[in-house]
Amino acid sequence: MNSWLKFPNWIYIIIQIFILGCLSLNLRAHNFLRKFGLIEEFKRRFDKKIKELRNQRSAISKFISEEREMWFKTKFGLDFVRPNILTLYDIPIKFFGNKKILLIFSLATFLSIFYTISDIFILSAFSFILGFFILTMIALAYGFGDAYYPPSILVTKDGKEIRGNIIKFSDDFIFVLSGEEKFFVNKDNIAIVKQSLWKEIKK
Repeated sequence: MNSWLKFPNWIYIIIQIFILGCLSLNLRAHNFLRKFGLIEEFKRRFDKKIKELRNQRSAISKFISEEREMWFKTKFGLDFVRPNILTLYDIPIKFFGNKKILLIFSLATFLSIFYTISDIFILSAFSFILGFFILTMIALAYGFGDAYYPPSILVTKDGKEIRGNIIKFSDDFIFVLSGEEKFFVNKDNIAIVKQSLWKEIKK
């Protein structure tokens, strides 16, 4: 095939493996960080630690002062005291889960499959298998990006209220996250489930 997009086959395989790695990070971040509220918990504990350090009379307290932080945010639009948030949240979830990035990943996957079709059966089969996994993970990443766990109020039959985010309904239980606690609430004990009509906007 004569085309400016035609490179050695191993380059396309590397591209597929790279995309697969990015999507794996995205799904892991969703499962272990966002889904179970660990990002908010991480931020809460990090803010507490930063506040403690700012109250100390030391060089680091001046370096991470609120005035310096606000200047940095205004100048660069970034929070320089939270580099870990960029690694754990913004990159795997916001970047690799971005719909435009997912579209680019999809096009790159189709092109890589197309250009690795050859007389070598093992190479072609390997590329097809990788492409299948990539496209499946792109669909999951797209779904995770639109997933929303609304704040809810569960009212039990004896009048008790349980507030939190409903993660999952099963045949017998409702899985609820409330602050630092997880609840498996028996469906038979629930009289009313209240949820807001408006989607909560997370910054």
